[in-house]
Amino acid sequence: MKSLSLVGSVLLLSGCTAMSVEECKTTNWFVKGEDDGSRGHLSKIAGYYKACQKVNVLPDQTEYEHGYRLGLETFCQAQNIFYEALNGGGNYQVCPSQYRAGLRPYYDAAHNYYQAEKDYRNSLDEFERLQDYSDEKKLKETDREDYKKRYAELKNKTRKKEWEYRKAQIELEQFKFRNGLN
Repeated sequence: MKSLSLVGSVLLLSGCTAMSVEECKTTNWFVKGEDDGSRGHLSKIAGYYKACQKVNVLPDQTEYEHGYRLGLETFCQAQNIFYEALNGGGNYQVCPSQYRAGLRPYYDAAHNYYQAEKDYRNSLDEFERLQDYSDEKKLKETDREDYKKRYAELKNKTRKKEWEYRKAQIELEQFKFRNGLN
């Protein structure tokens, strides 16, 4: 019966911000807040309250928020936002409002490149799949003609995506140069 209640507790906790019973009891809330902030997460204190109240533990909100603010100071640097956005992250909107306007150009430059590259890669993948399928021997001639037409349309779309990607590369390099980024 004890193992069933332990499994039940873990399942209940996993529905919220994931924390085990032991984590709720032993967490250094300052470090937890600092970690969340330095990763650019929105504050998770409400989820921790919800998860830990099930085992009668209250997070130390003051310590968490202090650590969270310090973590955000680390995260909310222009260079961090830029390089996070190059990988599809970099949520500058978690940063204090007085910094957002200065961080947004770094986010936009990197995110525009990230999105253009992603769109181009997706278009290439789609182009390749369609090409492979249209080459199948078992295709009916009418289907083959349809695929050839779609292939030509996709080829044009892929060229456009490639042009947008190359343009984004140039803009990114110019931005990096103007802003002293490596």
